Amino acid sequence: MSSDSHRDKGRDKSSLPQVRIARRDMPELGELVIGTVSKITEHGAYVRLDEYNGMEAYVPVNEIVPTLFRDITDYLDVGRKAVFKVIRVERGRRLIDLSYRKVRDEEREKMLLRWKRTVKALRLFNMISQKLGIPLQKLIEDVGWRVEDYYGDMYGIFEAVIRSDEALGKLGIPENIANAIKEVAAQHVDVPKVELKGMIRLINIGPNGVESIRNILSAARSAAVKLGAEEVEIYTIGPPRYKVIMRGRDPKRLEAAMEEVSKLIVVEAKKSGGEASFSRLD
Repeated sequence: MSSDSHRDKGRDKSSLPQVRIARRDMPELGELVIGTVSKITEHGAYVRLDEYNGMEAYVPVNEIVPTLFRDITDYLDVGRKAVFKVIRVERGRRLIDLSYRKVRDEEREKMLLRWKRTVKALRLFNMISQKLGIPLQKLIEDVGWRVEDYYGDMYGIFEAVIRSDEALGKLGIPENIANAIKEVAAQHVDVPKVELKGMIRLINIGPNGVESIRNILSAARSAAVKLGAEEVEIYTIGPPRYKVIMRGRDPKRLEAAMEEVSKLIVVEAKKSGGEASFSRLD
């Protein structure tokens, strides 16, 4: 494996107030942590733990390089963010030793992805902190940790409010903070739209059959929008087959809208003396 493959990709050069993101004041033995290399010596590296308010930890050289013939800077350099495993904790002396080598590649990738999302959340919470005059650390403890418990990470709430207005109601967040989350998310978060497709088979051979079909498809389009679809397309592939495409940011609402619209089409077709069926497309 090349030396570059041992390096964690990219550096976060953003400037944010230093806060404690972790629930504890010190990490536990065996825990995986994100750290920024602050100093490299002949015998190891010093790291500041990003989730623990910049607490300093030490990585012995034998926990970085696999052999004496490799250099520490083949794996780490100053300013680099990396994932480490805690191998020693002395709470009384507040000493922490880490290992870089004992972190598996899949653990490293997962932690770095989570950290990227955490940094995004911190930037947004910092905007809210400045807007409302609430210390960032207090926002993290009162809101961020609650969001993390519910969504798995602190960025989840900002994605959720874009998809659904109901997201904040589940967490009991104070109204002023909830409104600020909505505002900041609307301005700075882009959630890709989900797309669902279906096929309608719609027949009516009565004297007003064409008009009936047109009315049913128009009602289906209006119903889909009311049920949460942000974009709706319904067009003929060739009578009696019609394709429906719905797009939106809330997958659950979109699924519910598709199901309700398919039922509406079948019921309305029967009422008007015709028949209809619906099937989902990949």
